[in-house]
Amino acid sequence: MKRYRDSVNPKELAMLQSVLDRFCLERGLAGDSAEREDAAAALLAMFIRGVVKEDDLSRNLNAGL
Repeated sequence: MKRYRDSVNPKELAMLQSVLDRFCLERGLAGDSAEREDAAAALLAMFIRGVVKEDDLSRNLNAGL
């Protein structure tokens, strides 16, 4: 059974932001681009579904987009 999350604490939010920023920097995505918004949505969806480790999130984000 998968674990679902319904909240994000400040430490987790900072980690998610770091993963997103690194992903976007590597791909040259601007702060207001649709691709960045898609990446943020995908990242949050993974986290909510229970993928909570930074390395796993980064790897999955890179594989999916």
